Amino acid sequence: ADDDDGADDDDGADDDDGADDDDGADDDDGADDDDGADDDDSGNGCGGLVLTLDGDGAVCDVPWTENGAELVLTTHPDTGTCFGEQSGGGVWIYPAMLKVTFATLGCEVTRVEADVVDWAGAGGAVVTLIDATGNVLHTASNTTTGGTEIIQVQSPSGPATAVGVTGYETEVLEFRLY
Repeated sequence: ADDDDGADDDDGADDDDGADDDDGADDDDGADDDDGADDDDSGNGCGGLVLTLDGDGAVCDVPWTENGAELVLTTHPDTGTCFGEQSGGGVWIYPAMLKVTFATLGCEVTRVEADVVDWAGAGGAVVTLIDATGNVLHTASNTTTGGTEIIQVQSPSGPATAVGVTGYETEVLEFRLY
């Protein structure tokens, strides 16, 4: 049934609910369904490529690679500091910037969703999408404190080359690249 409730239905319906249904339906919901259906992931887009941030990275100024993207924990632009570490569910930044570059992906990124938990308050975690010339394409920040929030940024004009998340007391859990 077409229930749009967020459950992993696997029932063949066009749910558009964000769940990983794996049911063959054309969900267009941003989830990585792995079902062969047209989930708006054709063309040169990255189709919801997931970076789970569960590797061995998170050492300041030491890049690591995940699913073809290069990640690096670097200096926070406002504080000039880089403090962070790997956590069980992602990467803590306090304060720092977690930057992801897309040059080696083989697909064009125009939208990024970042799952974050911020403890510094509304606006403490900032996600910024950047183009090849270093211009900011879109910026968005958290609105809640202490709970997982999806922050989405989207290019208004062509592909991005990187995304950065800055925070003061923020855990970055996952990125989805489209």
